[in-house]
Formats: sequence, structure tokens, C-alpha cells
Amino acid sequence: MSKCMSLKFFLLSLGTVLASNVIGISAALATTATGNQNPDFTVSASLASRGTPDPDVAAVGNTVDVTLSVRNNKPIKFPPRVHQVQLRLILQLPSGESFDVATNVPLFPEQTVKVAFDFNVTPSFRKGAYALTVEANEVDSTAPASGARGILTIV
Repeated sequence: MSKCMSLKFFLLSLGTVLASNVIGISAALATTATGNQNPDFTVSASLASRGTPDPDVAAVGNTVDVTLSVRNNKPIKFPPRVHQVQLRLILQLPSGESFDVATNVPLFPEQTVKVAFDFNVTPSFRKGAYALTVEANEVDSTAPASGARGILTIV
């Protein structure tokens, strides 16, 4: 499988996992970016190198922890209404190439979707800055999406 196809498969898998893991919001980390451009949604993205002096920098052999979350900030009303939310993930590589995947997920008011995973940095990772952006907005909304971007540099 080519690197391009592997990255697309990774993003599609990540979107599927994010859509199916409905649990509490993550604790804030030093490298966490949070966005609330649309007051109905709060999103966060974190990429942190584990056990290194600078969690924003990783090298071959390091482990990187990734946490993404989306919270529906709308208040609970009775009867509760499920909102269809579009989640969008964008991975930008050091080469400038980017990969984008979007999926719709149902979210109740005051519900959070979170996914956390880690990966090892191998020699196949190109050196440079990697950015992972998560965005959320209600399907068919004209309001701006909430977005957050985590950045990690591989040296």
C-alpha cells in the first residue's frame, strides 16, 4: 500500500473511531489546542511526544500521544434532540500535502466524543512539522465551524 493510501486509510480509520467513541472530554495537555469559534461546539487536538523535554518535538523511537475531542455545548432540553454533527479531520504533512476526511455523527446536547491513541515515530516519517486539525459543526449549518490544530515537529 502506498504512503498516500496508508495516510488516507489512517484518517478514515481515525474518523470512524472518533465517531464511535462517545466518552468524557480529555484533560488539557501542554500541547493541546482548543477551538470554540462556534459556541455550540468545543473541539481540542493534542499531539504530544511522550517522555521528551519538549512535548512538541519527537524523534525516531519516541512515542506520540494523540487526543482529539468534540463537545456539543447545546443545553439539554426535554425531550432531548440528537444533533447531526459533521466532524472533519485534516492531516498536513511537512511536504505541504494534506489529507482530509469528514464524517457525520449524532451527538446529544452536552455530549463529548473523544478518541485517544499513540504511535511510534519510525524512520519512515519525514522530518518536519505535522499538523492535525479537527473541526466540528452541525450538518447544514451556516455558522462557522469550531476548529483546533495540534502541531508536532519530527526532528
